[in-house]
Amino acid sequence: WVLIFLFQLGVVLVYQKNKKWVTFTGPSYSALTIFNNDVYAGDSSTNSYVWKTMQSGTYNDDGTAIRSLWVSKDFTGGVPLQFKELRDIWAEAAYQSGATLDIGYSAVKSSNVFTSKTINLDATANTINARVPAVDGVALGKYLKFSVSNTTKDQYFRLNALAAWYEAQNMRRDDTE
Repeated sequence: WVLIFLFQLGVVLVYQKNKKWVTFTGPSYSALTIFNNDVYAGDSSTNSYVWKTMQSGTYNDDGTAIRSLWVSKDFTGGVPLQFKELRDIWAEAAYQSGATLDIGYSAVKSSNVFTSKTINLDATANTINARVPAVDGVALGKYLKFSVSNTTKDQYFRLNALAAWYEAQNMRRDDTE
């Protein structure tokens, strides 16, 4: 990862391992520096904190949960003009004591409103394989989008795989979308 602070905008950008830029939404940083190969940030509020950031083994910001969130792109399944019936999502994750993970889906293009289910990551001492069924048995849309999140303090997760079972419907003359 790489951190970049844009002084004029007051924004911190993080370059992730997947070669994507995201906006940092943690404490309000006003300056960044490196000391002894650790990243430090000055707080922009009146409390004068100096934050040691991106620490291995630290899963909260001064007592507040670090929000973990991943949202996929809109998938068409290779057939962009046809409706898809999403049946199930399968998640494979590593065991983590006391941890949970929210798996969500949307069948609406560019929507960030997800139907989600929480799975327990300490159900067994082995790898967790969890089925996330679509509400009412099926979700219908031309685009499928997925989310994975955890917002609980001092919990982390390792997601190994995410798979969706869907079926493309035949095109109809009355499709208006």
